[in-house]
Formats: sequence, C-alpha cells, structure tokens
Amino acid sequence: MAATTIPRPVLVLDLDNTLLHTIPAVHLAPGEAYLLRRPPPTQPGQQQQMFFDMAATHGYLTKLRPFVRTFLREAGAMYDLRICTMGTRAYAHHMARLLDPDGALFSPSRIVAREDLKEGDRKGLDDVVPGGDVRAVVILDDTVEVWEKHLDNLVPVRPYDYFAGRWRRGKSFAQMRMDEEAEGGLAKALDLLRRAHEMFLDQGAGGDLREVLRRLRKKPELRVPRRC
Repeated sequence: MAATTIPRPVLVLDLDNTLLHTIPAVHLAPGEAYLLRRPPPTQPGQQQQMFFDMAATHGYLTKLRPFVRTFLREAGAMYDLRICTMGTRAYAHHMARLLDPDGALFSPSRIVAREDLKEGDRKGLDDVVPGGDVRAVVILDDTVEVWEKHLDNLVPVRPYDYFAGRWRRGKSFAQMRMDEEAEGGLAKALDLLRRAHEMFLDQGAGGDLREVLRRLRKKPELRVPRRC
C-alpha cells in the first residue's frame, strides 16, 4: 500500500508594508529628500536594500525590509511561496525581481496582483491557490481586513513603514536615518512559521495549518504583533 504524502504547505506573502515599503519620490517627507542625493551605502558583501526607479512618471523609491532575504530563503525551504498584492501586475512583478533577482522563488505563475483578484478590495485564497487545499496554506500580511474570509490562515505582521508618506504621524525611519532591527517583524514571523511547519508535518496526512495556527496564537512568545 502506497504511503500517503503530506502536501507541501503554501505561504502567501503580501508585498507593501510586509516585505518592503515603496513611495513615490514626490511624497517624500521633509528630512527624507537626502535619499535622492545620497543613498545609504551598501556594506561589503551586503545586497542592495534601497532601489530607485526614475523611469516612472514621478519616480519612486523602494526599501526592502531588514532580514527579508534571509526570511525568504528560509521560508522558501519549508513552504511554496506565493505573492498576493493589491498592487498592479507590473508593480508586483517588478518588486518580485528586487526580492528574488534569480527568479528561484517567484515565477510569474506564483504572483497574484490587483488585476487577478475576483474582488478588487479583498484578497481570497481562491485567487492564489485555485482548487487548492486551504488547510495547507498560511498567509503573512500587515493588513487583516483584506483577508476577512481566511482569518484562520492569517499570521498578521507589524507593518513596515520606512518612509513617512502622507499618513504617518511622527518621524519615519528614513527621517531618523535608522531602520527596523534585523530581529524585527519578519524574524518573529519566521520563528512562528518554523513552529507551524513542524507541527503541520507532525499531524501527518490530513493535517490542518489553521488548527496549528490556533494553537500557536495561544503562546505569548510566538504571537506576531499587529498594527499599532
């Protein structure tokens, strides 16, 4: 009798304010314009973290979240990664190339953008894994409301706001010329995802990541903080 295989779990990732922060150059706040003149230096052996696209109408800047490349590499060893964003398809594919220059993690078929969503103001797992088993899916996003039909699958992450933008109160990381700690939001999320992966495999065939996440949410040390 053939052994029953356990499906490889899927991790659905948001882009903006989860893995990175993008802003039009015209929306830079006072104290942030220095980024256009003098980008932060890249340390020897360190991959680029700040990107400029001045080909767009007004140009925009993208800052990758600290720890994101390590997060993607280690999460990708456990989960099949997908992107689901409210951004346009062109934007989503461009951001995927910044995060995954070699294309090892995010092929075009693994990217779901605004044009692909059945409900324009909501995200759904039917858009990301059509016909797939939602018991084997976990979602990482800084916005809870857009996943109202799949809250049991959701791991909320603290939003990453590097730039002040038009809505932020108080000084931004860019204005203070500092950044989120490397052991910040994504590192905490990765700890939870490791535990969830182990527990899901321990359940064997028929396991349910939603039940795993319910159990993990009861552990204070593994809770991922939500938006303040």
